[in-house]
Amino acid sequence: MPTKTPYKISRILLGAFFAYIYFFVRVNYAEAASLYLSPSSGTYQVGQNFSVNVYVNSTDQAMNTVGASLRYSPDSLTVKSISTGGSFINLWIQKPVYNNSKGTINFEGGVFTPGYKGNGGKVATIIFQVKGTNNGVVDFTSAEILAADVGREASLFEDKLFLSINATDYQSGIDHFEIKEGNLPFVRSGSIYVLQDQTQKSVVIINAYDKSGNVRTLIIKPHTLSEKVRKSIIYTGIGLFLALIIAVAIIIVKKKRKHKSVV
Repeated sequence: MPTKTPYKISRILLGAFFAYIYFFVRVNYAEAASLYLSPSSGTYQVGQNFSVNVYVNSTDQAMNTVGASLRYSPDSLTVKSISTGGSFINLWIQKPVYNNSKGTINFEGGVFTPGYKGNGGKVATIIFQVKGTNNGVVDFTSAEILAADVGREASLFEDKLFLSINATDYQSGIDHFEIKEGNLPFVRSGSIYVLQDQTQKSVVIINAYDKSGNVRTLIIKPHTLSEKVRKSIIYTGIGLFLALIIAVAIIIVKKKRKHKSVV
C-alpha cells in the first residue's frame, strides 16, 4: 500500500494513487479582515474523503457580512457535503451550496451587530472526496467582507456619532456606499458617514456597490452602539459616580470639621 506524502505548498505532486490538492489559502482585505482555507494543502488517495474549513480573521474591526464563491477541479474532486456546525454566522442569506458538475461553491451570511471580531472564525466545513489523480485546486473566485461600526470621538465631527465602513470586493473592488436612515432618502457616501439621527432611533441601511454594479446590504438596527461607545458610556458613568461619592465625602468631612470648631 502506498505511503502518504506530507503537506507541501512549494510544488504540486502527481501520482498513480494520490491526488495532491492545493488550496489558495487566503483572500486579504487590507488590515480589516481575511478569508482563508485550512489546511493549506494535502495529498490524498483516490476515494478518500477530507475536510477543508473556511475561516475569517477580523482583528481590527468587527465584520458583519461575508460572502464568497469558490471553484474546485470537478474532474479531481467532488463535494460530499458542507457543514455549518460551529459556524459563527448566525444569519444565512444563502447557506453554502455546491455544484459538482461545475465545480462551484457559494455562500453568503452575516452576524448580528456588533458583528464578529477575532481570529479563526469558522464559516463552514467542506467535505471533499478525491475522484481522480489529476492535480486538484480549490480557490476563491470572489469574496466580500463588509464591516460597519458606530463610533464617537471627541476630536472628530464635533463629537457626533458616525459610521465607519470597511468593505472590500475581491473580484472588482468597492466603488461606493449608499446609506439610508429611517425614512430619509439614500445618500451616497464614502467609508465615513456622520449619522443624521444622533439619537440612533432609526434603522440604518448600508448598500456597498462594487465596480461591477453588484450590491451587498447591511442593516443596523436602532440603538446599536459600538463597543467603543458602550465602553465610553460605562466609563463616563463610573467616573461620574466616583466623582459624586468623593464630593459627598468632602462635604461630610467639612461639616464634621465645622462642627468640631464650633464646639
